[in-house]
Amino acid sequence: LPFTAAVRQGFTAGALTDADGVCFLNGQASCQPFSFDFSNSPGSEVRLGRLRLDNAHGSELQPLALPLWLESWQSYGGFEMFRAEPGDTCSGPLLGAISLASFTGNLQAGDTTATLGPPQGFEQFSIRLSAPGAGNEGSVAVSLPALTWLWYDWSGAGRAPASGLATF
Repeated sequence: LPFTAAVRQGFTAGALTDADGVCFLNGQASCQPFSFDFSNSPGSEVRLGRLRLDNAHGSELQPLALPLWLESWQSYGGFEMFRAEPGDTCSGPLLGAISLASFTGNLQAGDTTATLGPPQGFEQFSIRLSAPGAGNEGSVAVSLPALTWLWYDWSGAGRAPASGLATF
């Protein structure tokens, strides 16, 4: 659940001195340590979040959209669970490159291209795959590896990026 971070970040005078002896002075006459208390800053609320990408299947003659969710741990109706996080306005623009891997069947690299698209229903975003064309049926693993702070332990083997399977 959301909590206000009580974090103080500090640096010694030595850590603030570069290789040629120049130091951050913080308005002082000599090199001084510096610290900043984030707990008094607006916007220091912290949430446990993850990025979730669902699977999708459809005809190889039509584009395919995989629903994409930014989620946070929330209390809802007496239960705690991951739910869509509409308050995350920072992560969406940073989603980065979409990875396509592990092609199966007659589907090969280059048969389909992926783009970040608008929502198709209740999801916040979607990854849209172009139609690969007749005879190019198969599947491909789709992932968004860039946002490491939104990785999650999906299989009990450690944190990993959100991934979904697109099957044409």
